[in-house]
Parts: sequence; C-alpha cells; structure tokens
Amino acid sequence: MERVRRIDPDTPEKIAEREQKKQAALEFAEKMKADGKVQYKGKWVTEDEKKVAEQKIKDDKQKKKDAEEAKKKADEAAAAALKAAADKAAQEANNNQDNNTRSNRFNRRHNRDDLNNDPMNNGTSTNNYGSNINNNSSYSTQNYNSTRR
Repeated sequence: MERVRRIDPDTPEKIAEREQKKQAALEFAEKMKADGKVQYKGKWVTEDEKKVAEQKIKDDKQKKKDAEEAKKKADEAAAAALKAAADKAAQEANNNQDNNTRSNRFNRRHNRDDLNNDPMNNGTSTNNYGSNINNNSSYSTQNYNSTRR
C-alpha cells in the first residue's frame, strides 16, 4: 500500500502569498495585453508570431496528410499491380491446365499435333485407337484395293 502524504491545512500566510501571486499574474497579463501581446502555448507573443506559429502547424498537418494520401495511393497501386499479376498467373495456369491432360501429354510425347482441332477433319475425332470407325484419316482401318495382281 502506498504511503499517504501529509496534507497541511492552509495557513493565513500561505493564503496571502497565493493571493499576491494571483494579483501579480493579473497585473503582468494586463501589461502584456497593453503591449499588444497574447498568451500562446504558455508564452507571451505578438499576434503576428501567433499567426505564423499556427500557420506552420497547419502546414505541417497538411504535409502529413498529403504524405499519408500518397502512401495510400502507392499501396493501392501496388495492390492493384499485384492483383493483376496474380490474375494473369491464374489465367495462364488455367490455360496450361487444359494443355496438361493425359491425352495431350501423350500426343506431345509421340509427336502428334492436336488431332481434335485438325481443320481437315471438320472437328471430328481422329483418335480411333482400337475402334473401327472410318472417318478417312491416316489412323483409320479402311481397306484399300491393291494394285498388284
């Protein structure tokens, strides 16, 4: 538990001293006001000095606010660029996903072009591995008459 300090009751001398200090402060304030000075942040200054100090504070606040706005805009621009890069990467990943199917890997490994998009066969599938569907492709099982006799 903290110690309680002793509080002395006011004595007539202390009361008189306090009143004398108040009176001296009021007289000093009247003298300064007569000289055209005002109290600003605990100091007696002229009106012009007060306006300059207030303008400096206002300018500092404005600079700080502008710096915060510039930082915020830069952060937003960086976030937008990062989002655009992420979207582009996702789009490329999505495009590459279609090219990485098992059949596409097989076709690339065996030097076959994309057989499903061949313009010569009108979009019909030419992957007839094991089936006897005839669509006039090089992979069909069509019988040809031999010219030898």
